[in-house]
Amino acid sequence: MTGPETRSLLDAARELAPKIRAAADEIEAERELPRALFEVLADAGFYHMAVPRSLGGGELDLPTYIQVLEELGKADASTAWTINQGAIYATYAARMPPAMARAIWIDTPRAVVSNTPAPTATAVVVPGGYRVDVHAETFAHDVALLADKVAPDATVDDMLVSLAAGESATFQVRTAAALPTPSDLVSPRVLRCANSLSAGRVPASLRPAGAGRQQGGAAGDRAE
Repeated sequence: MTGPETRSLLDAARELAPKIRAAADEIEAERELPRALFEVLADAGFYHMAVPRSLGGGELDLPTYIQVLEELGKADASTAWTINQGAIYATYAARMPPAMARAIWIDTPRAVVSNTPAPTATAVVVPGGYRVDVHAETFAHDVALLADKVAPDATVDDMLVSLAAGESATFQVRTAAALPTPSDLVSPRVLRCANSLSAGRVPASLRPAGAGRQQGGAAGDRAE
């Protein structure tokens, strides 16, 4: 992408910077993009800037793509991260049947997809807190345990762990809190990963045989 289209996305990133910066504290507290901000970003085309132009996307060249992320990251790094996750995964549109790609990223309003189904996990009480065991059936990208959502004093020994298919990881949670049930630590609002970033659904007629419904759950993914 060159010329006016490139300038448009760069200009949009710069113009939206004050709005993104103003929402930074809320993003940090809630661990997700405010709905209104997500809609503005999606409507500007950021999540589709790497979708092939032949399908209706931006197909931005890599140097400019990085410039756009830099501009967004200056305002709020977390916002830029969510856009990068969705935009990079959207390059899969070039490697699937065009009708399916259009249904996922173009025909579905404000569609954002990132990675595969989220991992599974169990939590048990241990001295000084809890142990959370996470298992990935498919690649799980940037697994994070936001334990302070259910126990404000909680600390976790690791964060943003990526797992290959079949791999597992253990998180140690230190807290003085006695949770109603350890499973609170593996609820969708606490156990998060980039795989959960999605918005919109693919019509059943266009899903591959055996494919389930797309996952939802992280930053900005409540738009449908």
